Amino acid sequence: MNVAAPAPVADVAPLVGATLGGRRIVVTRPQHQALALSELIRAAGGIPVWFPAIEIEALADYSALDAALGRLAAFDLVIFISANAVLSAWPRLSGVWPAKLMAAATGPGTAAALAERGVARIVVPPDQFDSEGLVAELERAGISPKNVLIVKGEGGRDWLAEALRARGAAVEAVAAYRRVAGRADPRIIGELAQANQLGGVVVSSSEGADHLLNMLGARALDWLNRAPVFAPHPRIAAHLRERGLARVVLTAGGDAGLIAGISAHFAGASA
Repeated sequence: MNVAAPAPVADVAPLVGATLGGRRIVVTRPQHQALALSELIRAAGGIPVWFPAIEIEALADYSALDAALGRLAAFDLVIFISANAVLSAWPRLSGVWPAKLMAAATGPGTAAALAERGVARIVVPPDQFDSEGLVAELERAGISPKNVLIVKGEGGRDWLAEALRARGAAVEAVAAYRRVAGRADPRIIGELAQANQLGGVVVSSSEGADHLLNMLGARALDWLNRAPVFAPHPRIAAHLRERGLARVVLTAGGDAGLIAGISAHFAGASA
């Protein structure tokens, strides 16, 4: 993943008439996932500030993933939980993706990563970008897989596997990567907050929310409650509120949903 990181603070002028009005928006995603949203923030007249609360690392042991990928013919559906799962698993494929094998993704970013790698048959929910949305889309399309492989990160929810098993599928879940706390300097957010230059913060997962609060330490709530915190899923928004965040703004999912929600929040406000 040799991708240049977004600049901590980009010295670019906001677009004339753009909704974000030069506000600095903190993006807490890992490096390779921050770039597309950062460009959308720039296009909307904001200044993206990269502060990774989560980083993606290699597994210590790939034996389970390698064994599962070596038996792709045994599955009639392979579900990738995230774009990270695609990026991490793909180099370990021993051959090309079987043309008849159906893949599924929990959201458009993951689906795009699969399509870029030549996967032709992809199931993706049309609007609810999570495990629940994917199961609903499988049911709507009349797809009842019997043997399912789930490729995901270490840990996380077991809801999807349990839901598919309850519907009669044999399910195998394997990790392709691990998530760890980011190593960003807390002063990046602290200095913005103290200078009244913290326009908003994007938090894309509940785990990322926990890492962010831990990284910022005792001043976390003081700093973060000075600006809206944008979350692309109700479960993430609820978790942020449970952790004491008072200005949580729920947006639609995906990069497009996030930038639309951020722009709508600031529309008509003075810079």
